[in-house]
Amino acid sequence: MGYLKRSARMALNGYSRKGGKTNRRKQVDMAIRFAGYLEVEERLRSWDRLSARHVIRFYTSRRELAPRTSYNQYLAICELVEQVRPDLVVPVPIPERHGHPPGNPGK
Repeated sequence: MGYLKRSARMALNGYSRKGGKTNRRKQVDMAIRFAGYLEVEERLRSWDRLSARHVIRFYTSRRELAPRTSYNQYLAICELVEQVRPDLVVPVPIPERHGHPPGNPGK
């Protein structure tokens, strides 16, 4: 397990101990998957270098997900970023409209 995944798990340890356990565990798992994506795909090695661009690339790599799942991932990423990088504003995922990819009006 890489540095970002380990530090994400440690940062969210207190979060996963409070509230509804099932949902919290799912959110922590989603946040750790995001940290894994950052390590593998973006080659990020420190939370200091995390930017909105990395979050947007993560969303675009998972366009096929349902809007509700994208929103749940957004909430998990927000919780993680709040713990490790509080100054960063996480962009909201833009869902596809009517099954058409963004930028294509679906004529």
